Amino acid sequence: MEGGSKLDEFLRHLKTELFDRQINHEGRKLIVFSESKETTGYLLGQLARAGYKKVLTICSENRADRMPLVRANFDANTEEKAMTTTLLIPPKSGRKRQLAPGQTCS
Repeated sequence: MEGGSKLDEFLRHLKTELFDRQINHEGRKLIVFSESKETTGYLLGQLARAGYKKVLTICSENRADRMPLVRANFDANTEEKAMTTTLLIPPKSGRKRQLAPGQTCS
């Protein structure tokens, strides 16, 4: 990609377009799908470095624990609305991986 890395291009689109209310109804929420947990973890770290603190990652190991938070933040039909998460990054197709006790997939 000319003019910068994929990450730079993604961050530029986050700042300039993806939260624009003309294409993002509420202008506050975004779901980004990733192919792998490794990419999800990398994005989580890079987004934090860029100032995005309200990011939630989902994988097969933490899905059950995090589903209430996902519903509260992203399900338009839920009555319990929350504003704790701006970006949700689930893997599109996760490879099963054993986590150590207390470890998350991010």
